[in-house]
Amino acid sequence: MKQGDFDKPLHRVRSRRPIRAEDINQTVDYINRNMRERKIAQRRPISRVGLMEMVNLTEDGGSAGDQSTQCSFTYTVTDIYGNQLATGATPNKQRPSIGKMVSGDGLVGSGYFTGAGAFVLHDANEVPSPTTDCA
Repeated sequence: MKQGDFDKPLHRVRSRRPIRAEDINQTVDYINRNMRERKIAQRRPISRVGLMEMVNLTEDGGSAGDQSTQCSFTYTVTDIYGNQLATGATPNKQRPSIGKMVSGDGLVGSGYFTGAGAFVLHDANEVPSPTTDCA
């Protein structure tokens, strides 16, 4: 390029030397570097807040209930990777006011994270006992 070519519009700038492989490599490296930086800047951590998740349940307390008391099972909750999310959790889903229930022990339940980061067990797959002693 001649002196003063930088003042001209790009469409009028012409180089008398042929394009070399190293020029192309430098351009490709520049583009790749910028694309990498853009991808890194665009990555956002995946938020689990408000997303319903399937969880594994292990019963850790409570009782099945009877004809005069409500079921009171509590659970230790782990995610599918085995990370403990909560202990002593009771389902947010409403239970019957009285009657014997079958525990969700060893089953899959569902829950979600609040904005504060606390885990809420929504459903523990508890079902009414098929053999109720209610008269």
